[in-house]
Amino acid sequence: MIVKRWMSKDFPKVKPSCTVRECLSKMRLYHTDACIVADDDDKFLGLVNKASLSQMNLEDPIEDAITFPDFYVRENDSVEEALLMFLENQEPFLPVVDENMKFSGVITLQDFLESMLEVTAMDEPGSKISLLLPDVPGSLKKVVNVLADNNMNILSVITIKEGEDKRRVVIKVDSKNAEDVAKILEMYEIPYDYVVEEEGF
Repeated sequence: MIVKRWMSKDFPKVKPSCTVRECLSKMRLYHTDACIVADDDDKFLGLVNKASLSQMNLEDPIEDAITFPDFYVRENDSVEEALLMFLENQEPFLPVVDENMKFSGVITLQDFLESMLEVTAMDEPGSKISLLLPDVPGSLKKVVNVLADNNMNILSVITIKEGEDKRRVVIKVDSKNAEDVAKILEMYEIPYDYVVEEEGF
């Protein structure tokens, strides 16, 4: 997943010549404490925030208050990389730029959450299976083969290390009957922790 797929373009953007009054007005309109600053060609110049404008006159240009952040991501960066930067900097958003440093949008916590919902297929109806498997190559193969042989399409797979030699595996399949899925797993002697139906949204 790349950032471009999930970024938001609806964020306040101003030019360096913008006055403090105009900039604060945009912040109020978007319910945020910061604005992106870009030139006439949309080249990303940095940010201004409400705190940095507080000591300036309302008719002053914001140019002297612009700061260039350590945190920004490119359109083709992975969402996972962006999330790490987001956590490290603890900012409410990350600016997104293209390969020419032109401003493209921002990615926010809300965008990250929406991407995770889609990655886990929570928006699609089906059944979720939780298993604890040995953390060795091939341990998932039997499960995948059984699901395929019984005409179940895998919508998502998530794995989490659990202990020294185990891995928690959560699989979402398109079957809407959790009871039938559980019976198939039992028939093939595949132990599982739970199988639950999810309606999607």
